[in-house]
Amino acid sequence: MNSFKRSMKELSFPHYRKNQIKLYHKLGGGAVGTVFKGHLKYRGETVDCVIKRIQSSNYKDGSDSLEFYRDILDEINIGSRFMGKTKYQIHS
Repeated sequence: MNSFKRSMKELSFPHYRKNQIKLYHKLGGGAVGTVFKGHLKYRGETVDCVIKRIQSSNYKDGSDSLEFYRDILDEINIGSRFMGKTKYQIHS
């Protein structure tokens, strides 16, 4: 768990409190979790965003699974490629 926390700090990936996030509708899902369209309240503004809710119940050992934390880090690495980009700047 300590190595996970250290990795999160090294990535400088922002995180937000639950009361800042509003989920609207499901866009899709997979082995790691579910993706929703939503809003983020940040610095007095409300911003459209997508939110990935990661579910430890999808793993045999739940939140005790090392694979669970590796997958979170992989998801963050992927998501960080899109940070600060609008939907018009993201290309496949």
